[in-house]
Amino acid sequence: IVMKFRVRYLLVLLIFVVAAVVNIDRSNISIAGSYIAADYHISRIQLGWVFSAFMVGYAAFLIPSGWIAGKLGPRRTLTGGLIWWGALTIATALVPPTMANALWALIIVRFILGLGEALAYPSANLFIAAWFPSHERGKANAWVQGGAQMGSGIAPPLVAFIIYNFGWHAVFYVSAAIGMVIAVFWYSAARD
Repeated sequence: IVMKFRVRYLLVLLIFVVAAVVNIDRSNISIAGSYIAADYHISRIQLGWVFSAFMVGYAAFLIPSGWIAGKLGPRRTLTGGLIWWGALTIATALVPPTMANALWALIIVRFILGLGEALAYPSANLFIAAWFPSHERGKANAWVQGGAQMGSGIAPPLVAFIIYNFGWHAVFYVSAAIGMVIAVFWYSAARD
């Protein structure tokens, strides 16, 4: 029983990190937005469409994400989500500015990224429901929400530092790499 206690808190700590990365991924484009707008020669309104595409995809897929997590389990669903949004985060940086309809490509990539990130919280909630007794779920969910807020708090200085030193594309590569590393740890450690 002591081992199960340690494992579940180790895994909720890993979900804390996932939630932080999710919010860094959400923040990176808004912080890099002025650089993206300049490279793609798009207006602030068009940039707003790119930002909104993510949230529309995210909102549209939340309910199906809960169903998928219920069918596949949080281990596979969250692993798949991490890989999905890692790939789409890289794709955001790979859309060529000179491409015809580059704006629409960015919108589509961000929409699909939103679909993938919608898998995070339903998977986390299902994991918590399976691994934590009801009287401890509030504490476990607080860790998840704490991770989300931590990600939102560290994103601006972290993303700005990366952009300043390596360019805006690097932000997306770094976010994707972190997500992929976490996917390996999560899949190795988690059990439904």
